[in-house]
Amino acid sequence: MVNSGLKGFEFNFDTKIAHQAMEKNQMLVLGLDFSPICHLNCSYCDRIEARKKIRKELSLEQKIELIKEAKTLGCQTVEIPGAGEPLLDPHFWTYLEVIAQLDMIPLVFTSGYSKKGCLINDNVAKKLHDLGASIVLKFESMDKTIQDNMVRQKGYGEICYQTLDTLIKAGFTDTSPTRLGIHTVVTPHNIDDVLNIVRMSRQNNIFPYISPLIPGGNALDNDGSAIITREESLKILNVLAQLDKTFGIDYTPTLPVSGGFVCNQINVGVFINLYGDIFECSAGESVLGNVIEVGGLKQAWNLESVKQRRLKPQNGYCPSRETYWDSLSCCNCKSLESVALVS
Repeated sequence: MVNSGLKGFEFNFDTKIAHQAMEKNQMLVLGLDFSPICHLNCSYCDRIEARKKIRKELSLEQKIELIKEAKTLGCQTVEIPGAGEPLLDPHFWTYLEVIAQLDMIPLVFTSGYSKKGCLINDNVAKKLHDLGASIVLKFESMDKTIQDNMVRQKGYGEICYQTLDTLIKAGFTDTSPTRLGIHTVVTPHNIDDVLNIVRMSRQNNIFPYISPLIPGGNALDNDGSAIITREESLKILNVLAQLDKTFGIDYTPTLPVSGGFVCNQINVGVFINLYGDIFECSAGESVLGNVIEVGGLKQAWNLESVKQRRLKPQNGYCPSRETYWDSLSCCNCKSLESVALVS
């Protein structure tokens, strides 16, 4: 089977890697929140609650200690999903330098946007590249107006294309697996554009990280009407898999992410939020403890509540999405006829 993959996420494309780590009780990925600051107001944001300063955040020193502890547990990737825009964190480069010095991969989810404009210019892109980072850029549509509307910020679409071009020129797509992905959250607003996004991605050696909403925060506005059903999601992934075959990429589509991505993060990692709370992943809903209160990351990794979550092979299963889908009554489910995908 041929997969393009994404550097730093290999265990989500080759389940053998995840299963071997499980046998050794090895942590492969640490998810870690950076700054809660964000200058977008995405209509589908599931992290909106995470940005409310409810108590004292982890300090710079505490986060660096977590990163160092992760390395001793076998960690290879530090995933940086938010809670806001990571590049707006005043200690962003300090964290990345520590991660790089420990020979781990910083995997940064970013919009590349601030109210002052584009955060990723040629110099920033080069520095990210030199520090070994992989980048996943928020990219919701080929149509700049749709992008602006989805993130509720005029001008984002233009900056997004500018950022994408800068990252490509900096060499993030020169490797296999690629070090550049784009994250597209599928909603009724952009559902007809996902084929074009995947086609563009494959033509440029970009990984298309395309998935339905995580059911939380702004995503639940309007009775969750922006969240597409399990059936719709699977139909989209099947259509995208057929398109991928034309690029020589063959796999069995697995919810919730496109492109042959089979999520195994619960089996091989944990996520720590701004306050040190422990979750099975960044989409997790149940707090499993607090990393400071239990005495550190090693103790957190071996908490019974955490260990129990990773005993059964995940193989793509997303608890938060599946629980939400299970809760939907048939009368609230949208018809598959609404999915107008043409390959």
